[in-house]
Amino acid sequence: MNPVALHVLYSTDIRRSRRRLLLLLCRRLVIELVKDLYYHDWRVPRARGIVIAVRASGDVLARSKEDLAAYYPELQRRILFDGT
Repeated sequence: MNPVALHVLYSTDIRRSRRRLLLLLCRRLVIELVKDLYYHDWRVPRARGIVIAVRASGDVLARSKEDLAAYYPELQRRILFDGT
């Protein structure tokens, strides 16, 4: 999620950033899924983490820089402690 938040803060073209981030997250999903399967971790925790990031990325990208400062720490807490 940190790369997504950084794009909101520093990107000059959010539409382009959204496309690039989607490709990045899809690539990461494949990589993490392969790692989970290789290690016989059938709960696929790495891949699930990327799915959570993909679902939350649209909400993060839709926020303004000012709104993100208040929202993002709470999102991180939810992801770390609730898994949502």
